Amino acid sequence: MTDGMLGRQRRQPTIDFAIAIFAAVCALVSAASCKGQKLADPVHSAKGQLGGAGQAGRKSPQAFAVETQTVRNRQLEFAIDALGTVVAFEEAQVTARVAGTVDKVDFAEGDLITTDQVLAEVEPRRFRLVAEQARATIQRTQAMLDDAKKTLARKKQMGIEVATGEEIDLAGAKVRIAQAELAQGQATLELAELNLGDARVRSAVAGVVQSRKVQTGQYVQPGTVLATVLRLEPLRVQFAVAEIDAQRLQPAMPVEFRLRGLAATQHAMIKHIAGKADDATRLVQVWAEIGGDHAGMRPGAFAEVRMTVGNPWPAPVVPQSAIRPSDKGFIAYVIEAGGPPKARERILQLGMRTADGLIEVKAGLVAGEQVVIVGAEALREGAQVRVVVGPTDGKGDQATVALGSMGLPTSPTPTANTRRLVEPPAVH
Repeated sequence: MTDGMLGRQRRQPTIDFAIAIFAAVCALVSAASCKGQKLADPVHSAKGQLGGAGQAGRKSPQAFAVETQTVRNRQLEFAIDALGTVVAFEEAQVTARVAGTVDKVDFAEGDLITTDQVLAEVEPRRFRLVAEQARATIQRTQAMLDDAKKTLARKKQMGIEVATGEEIDLAGAKVRIAQAELAQGQATLELAELNLGDARVRSAVAGVVQSRKVQTGQYVQPGTVLATVLRLEPLRVQFAVAEIDAQRLQPAMPVEFRLRGLAATQHAMIKHIAGKADDATRLVQVWAEIGGDHAGMRPGAFAEVRMTVGNPWPAPVVPQSAIRPSDKGFIAYVIEAGGPPKARERILQLGMRTADGLIEVKAGLVAGEQVVIVGAEALREGAQVRVVVGPTDGKGDQATVALGSMGLPTSPTPTANTRRLVEPPAVH
């Protein structure tokens, strides 16, 4: 083999190795290019799908699920509600009228007493002896008077020849002195008998003993309080109302109230309305006399008072859940009739709250409209809705309800006095 042939054989493997490397590089570049195309396609596909979804969303807006209720007119009556207390007509004090030691106490707290019942005795024997002494003094004085009258009569019969004028005058003076002493003795006897009666302590009013403040053996002076008695006839219910409400009240107006522990509604009649409001609370005090049976009533009992004023009137009412505060005032949403269901915003002018939790609507809604009562918080003007069936209110169109004496505010932010009127009722 020649040198030239050996050189060509050495260069041949080098060329073949270079060609192999070049082919491998081309294969890698080609594979990367194909992979890039495959990765690009899903991106474009996803963008297309998202774009299609957006177009589909614009074509079919989301429908909000809501629950509605028909706006109804109901007969409403204006009533003033207040919190009151059952009070006794008066609280009388039983006091000692004579000084002495208490020999006997015959009463206790809670006893029902009468005006002729003896509650305590203050040394009655001593005062009885004083009265007997006064009677004896009167008898002696009466005898002296009778003797003086006889002496005077004899002097006058004897004439001036036997009895001097001075003697006749002296006999007449003795008669007058005896008459004065007799009058004094009679007054002393009356006072002794009065003290004897006062030694047996009685109450000036019939009622129930509220407190006992005396013990057997205690020494008392005139004016010492022995007990306090509540006069229960008649009982009264006392309460306070706002100044504006007091103007609607009149004497002899009927009052209804309820007491805890008594199922029946109680009745009273207004007897007094204060002429001015309290300087601190700005409330006017009112008291009414309770009629009928007082069984089960105790002074101090808590009373829920209601007074109905004026004549009933028809008005649309809605649940509190239908009313939403906004920067425009209080609003509600009604369902537009005809076509796809849509929510329409109504600005409301509100009135009173009914006793069963509904709100009077003075303007903004009419009877027969469908108002949203559940789901209104997510709505806006013109929003599409999907009405779902919920529980009905079960109330008649002509049910009579009572109103509180305080109206709802027209601003979206309720005041402290009216906050309870716009909050949804508690669920039990």
